[in-house]
Amino acid sequence: MLTEKQLKAIKSINGSEMLLSDSPHLKLRIYKASNGQLTFNWIYRYKIKNKLYKLRIGAYPEVSLSEARAACAELDVKLQGSNEPLQPIIKRNIQTVKGNTVRILFNQFMEFKKFSIAESTMKKILKVYKAEISKLDDLSITEIEPSIIMQTIINRLIEENSLDYARYIANLLCRFCEYCIDIGELKTNKLTRLNRVVPKFKARHQPSLNPDNLEQELKNLITMINTKSVHIRCLFFISLLTLLRPSEVVNIKVSNIDFDKKIIFIEKTKTMEGFSVPISTYLEDFLKLQMEIKFIDNDYLFSAQTINGHTSSDTLGKLLRTNGYRDKLVGHGIRSIGRNWMAFHEDKIPFSVAEMCLSHVVGNQVTRAYFRTDLLEERKNAMNMWSKYVESLASCKDF
Repeated sequence: MLTEKQLKAIKSINGSEMLLSDSPHLKLRIYKASNGQLTFNWIYRYKIKNKLYKLRIGAYPEVSLSEARAACAELDVKLQGSNEPLQPIIKRNIQTVKGNTVRILFNQFMEFKKFSIAESTMKKILKVYKAEISKLDDLSITEIEPSIIMQTIINRLIEENSLDYARYIANLLCRFCEYCIDIGELKTNKLTRLNRVVPKFKARHQPSLNPDNLEQELKNLITMINTKSVHIRCLFFISLLTLLRPSEVVNIKVSNIDFDKKIIFIEKTKTMEGFSVPISTYLEDFLKLQMEIKFIDNDYLFSAQTINGHTSSDTLGKLLRTNGYRDKLVGHGIRSIGRNWMAFHEDKIPFSVAEMCLSHVVGNQVTRAYFRTDLLEERKNAMNMWSKYVESLASCKDF
């Protein structure tokens, strides 16, 4: 017997046609078009006086496996004692009765959205669909109710404390229903308040140094770092002076460092495609030193002891955990040190400049449509101020 899981897993077939059997009479015919697209049809196969007859029940997934079996059982009853070919079961025209299913309309929704959203967002939505929303595939869009979504998806995610994920799915389904209204498949959106039943997630900030005693705590941290290897010290100071995320620091490529223009080009950050980091004089010293002590001659500034690899993004995190900073400071929290220092100098470093130094997206979508500068010159001034402050607390003479 077939299962829904098996059917959903079919993405391609060998040849142009395949026939799967669920029972002696119920078959699923899969046909592959010239463009590779698959179509699925339920077929009722039976014999009368040794002559084979075929009767189409409906297309899958519009007619689900359970519905096809019910239709098959009804046809089995009619077949008993009959010497005439069976007629289609008009009352079980599932597509007419049920309307379009979630699976059909969600695929249309994705086709519509792909022209207006980023590729990464599209991949995220598809991942969410496969993991969660596909559980609603066989439902008619008119059967979608908040209670069904809660029982099928949301309640379990709340129990698992995946609150952000639950809220994301609730908002996504709400937008999906709005689309269905626009194309005439729904009259009202019953999911407009669904996200209100999901408790708000209380954000936990990454541990960092106490801003009220920033200078002394940073001095203590630098003192500890200066007892470590040259490689670790370079990794720490370059992280501190660029304010990049740990994964972005270890992915810095030598070919993207331009000492003439005083720029490190980062191909991709968490929030941006292409980001330029100003190089201060103090930062330049550490960059050149790290180039001299690289393990392997590949393009990564922080090359690992493998041909194509780079240092782990958790290298600093592990160091901090094993040197008295567990639950006090993490690798990502190094960025907060610089941001807190800039907050104390808002008279010279505006908020938007300070946020951009951390490659944070500033403003909403409308604001960013008009505000297209990366504030590079302003960031150069801010990062030079930050660099001079760090240099006043530490010196390269220890090397």
